Amino acid sequence: MKLRYLLILSFVWPLLAFADLSVNDLTADHLRDPLGIDNLQPLLSWKLQSNMPSTMQTAYEIRVAKEGQSSSLEWLSTGRIAGDESINIGYSGPALQSGRHYQWQVRVWDNHANVSDWSPSAHLEMGLLAHADWGPAQWITYPWSEDKNQSQPSPFFRKKFPIKNNVLRARLYITALGLYEASVNGQRVGDAYFTPGWTSYDKRLQYQVYDVTPLLRAGNNALGAILADGWYRGNLTWFNQRNLYGDQLALLAKLVVEYRDGSSEIIASDPSWQVSTAEIRSADIYNGELQDLRLRKMHWDEPGFSASDWGPVKIFADATPPLVASTAQPVRELEIVKPIKLLHGPNGESILDMGQNMVGWLRFKAKGQTGQQIRLFHAEVLDQNGALYRKALRSAQQQMEYILPDAQEHTLQPHFSFQGFRYVQVDNYPGALNLDDFEGVAVHSDLPALGHFETSNAMLNKLHSNIVWGQRGNFLDVPTDCPQRDERLGWTGDIQVFTNTAAFNMDSAAFLKKWLTDLAIDQTSGGAIPFVAPNALGRLKIKSLPTSVYALKPSATGWGDAITIVPWALYQQYGDSAALVEFYDNMKQWVEYERAGASSWWMTWLNYHNWFDTQRRRDDKYIWNGKFTFGDWLAPVPVSSAFVNTIYFANSAQLLSETARLLHKADDEKVYAQLARDIRAAFQRRFTTSPGLLEEDIQGAYVLALQYDMLDVQSRDKAARRLNELVQKNGNHLATGFLSTPHLLDALERFGYLNTAYAVLQQESFPSWLYPITKGATTIWERWGGIQPDGSFGDDGMNSFNHYAYGAVGEWMYGTIGGIRPLQPGYKKISIAPRPGGDLTSAKVSLQSPYGLIGVEWHYTGSALSMIIEIPSNTTAELVFPIAGASLQRDGKPLTVGDGIERISTNSENKAVLDMGSGNYAFSTN
Repeated sequence: MKLRYLLILSFVWPLLAFADLSVNDLTADHLRDPLGIDNLQPLLSWKLQSNMPSTMQTAYEIRVAKEGQSSSLEWLSTGRIAGDESINIGYSGPALQSGRHYQWQVRVWDNHANVSDWSPSAHLEMGLLAHADWGPAQWITYPWSEDKNQSQPSPFFRKKFPIKNNVLRARLYITALGLYEASVNGQRVGDAYFTPGWTSYDKRLQYQVYDVTPLLRAGNNALGAILADGWYRGNLTWFNQRNLYGDQLALLAKLVVEYRDGSSEIIASDPSWQVSTAEIRSADIYNGELQDLRLRKMHWDEPGFSASDWGPVKIFADATPPLVASTAQPVRELEIVKPIKLLHGPNGESILDMGQNMVGWLRFKAKGQTGQQIRLFHAEVLDQNGALYRKALRSAQQQMEYILPDAQEHTLQPHFSFQGFRYVQVDNYPGALNLDDFEGVAVHSDLPALGHFETSNAMLNKLHSNIVWGQRGNFLDVPTDCPQRDERLGWTGDIQVFTNTAAFNMDSAAFLKKWLTDLAIDQTSGGAIPFVAPNALGRLKIKSLPTSVYALKPSATGWGDAITIVPWALYQQYGDSAALVEFYDNMKQWVEYERAGASSWWMTWLNYHNWFDTQRRRDDKYIWNGKFTFGDWLAPVPVSSAFVNTIYFANSAQLLSETARLLHKADDEKVYAQLARDIRAAFQRRFTTSPGLLEEDIQGAYVLALQYDMLDVQSRDKAARRLNELVQKNGNHLATGFLSTPHLLDALERFGYLNTAYAVLQQESFPSWLYPITKGATTIWERWGGIQPDGSFGDDGMNSFNHYAYGAVGEWMYGTIGGIRPLQPGYKKISIAPRPGGDLTSAKVSLQSPYGLIGVEWHYTGSALSMIIEIPSNTTAELVFPIAGASLQRDGKPLTVGDGIERISTNSENKAVLDMGSGNYAFSTN
């Protein structure tokens, strides 16, 4: 009993610290206090806190001030605006100005006649809104020639300059062709890595803005920058491809210093800068770094350094892409992982086991002799002999090399390379290897954590941890497929199946909108969507690839459909309709590309044998039969291309119709709704053998047909029954691939086979979600059998052990075990419908939604169930109690309407349905 009240208190206590009504957690464009944005109408959001049940906002007021304004009379105010909108409200005040700093606040009114105090101030700062605002900065580069077929020493740039007293603020605007790392007076600028990030560099290049005010001092100062190849000109994709976007590194920087007397000055990249090389002899994302510390130039970025032997820079006169402000969170150091064990390989190699497959690098201390070379080799798993399994890396070296400069102790780590690894082989380490001298630095885009998942089943908890770690490792500026081999690309199919799970785990809105922009930019004029974004594959420089589908085909269903699926998911998960507005034309172009692929003249020719079958000829324009597809990728039993193509064609047409409805495009709504109906009708005639039975009698086919409502209502139950039979005949093992696996459990649950869904989820033998855990997995594998039951490996050429696609089951775990799903976009109305099953006796699941924390905790003994629920202010919820016919109590008393419960009813399954307002609730069966 004490535990029960402690659990209730754990939900209630945080609210007791607040007044009746308050406002907090202000964001602009999904970011907290963004520094340097170029959206003139940023999306403003906030959250309400109230200790009153069923609290709804009824009105709000926003006020905005430029930096330096202190009197409340100088605030620009919207005045009181009636409405309950508190997320993604477009700024509509006076025009925001280039380089200006603003602070803003919100206050709200609620349905209990309360008005909040003004929220704490949030900040946003505009970037450089026009090309002319960069003046007098010029692109600069180095004057020496290079062998551009291989990685070269990093150029180090420096500029010495004087500063007066009484600096008010200083901002550094900076970008590069390649990667950069900036410093002022010997101190690193900011904590971001791999800037300026990866975009479609030929079409847009991001810049960053830093507050360097604390780094400046009166008198002489120095500004420095190091460049490296990165995605711009380093090894990228396969076949030893380099220089995909350009072959010359360059720097653009502008430091603006404002003084308290109102004066200002600019220090910009121009011919007065100097350049040289130093210890970074090569730096490559795939292959690692070589640092010869004997060549270090100590204090090179400080004003007292003598740069007499440094050369002048050269102006880079080549055309450069348009500059845009960064729109997502940067990559940062976010976790430290200590090694758990020192192992020894078959030849005596020293191997560190980090205990976690991670993405980042090893930071360590070493003290040896001048010229001693320490080499690190990285891998995700060990082979059967206990050596690093590196065949799966293909051509990627994942190697770090350090040459010590003297006999002093040094702390070593890379600047411009990241590795995917759990195991690190350390060669030629000086002295005894002490685990305390090593740590793994995990890096990824700094997306705020949103979800918490915990159950009574340790294996499911581990599965959730593996999903989160897979997302961390692969959300590194772009959503990559894998972080270790010679690939690491923004595959569209992977992210379209994973987006909803990603949104539960982390606040991915800004991150995915940034990626979608590159996807849209790289769409062809004919509407084709590339396999990856940014589209590095479209820039391969190989004259002939007769066996490569990647070079010959422009797009693929299930992958290209990311342009319709991901914006829709952002709308559902975050309530961000701006994403639908921004990418609507791209969505429409893609559906028309699909339509053209299905109805082209050569498609009719390919089906000439159907010429005298009038109905089949009519159907041909809806059955996308001849284009390339990856199909249900890596499924043990594949689904045919035409089957997959047609389903995704229908789904994208349906999403486009629904988007058109939301955007008040009535004509498009009708056209694409009819198109979706026509595709489904053609699908049923072509791919069903009888009502509910499919021509392709396999798990993946039934899952996709059911998930996307390709069958008529009368046939669905029979199809679901057949799916259940196939799963059970397979020993409750899945036999699905990238596209169907995320929906397998949903299809089973939806049609009444919850027990089978739990049996599949909790299956531990091969193939299953939990099987990799029995083999020591700490992330999600690319293949069900990456390591076979006998310990051998799957396909060496495609065997990543950190691939998040199959982790899309996380959406079902949150939505069914935790019961949390959006009934209205952004969780304005919440569905709370947990469904205990399997061997679970308890679960504690929460989500920090755009409106606030949604919490669900349940304990089930088999005869009684108790639940604790938290619903955030300014939302409502529908709770479906899991047990049919249960007699419910609230806080130990018979359940009645009131104190947040607005209505009690019963559904067709005889389960209690409660319409609830915000607040904290404790329910139980008596």
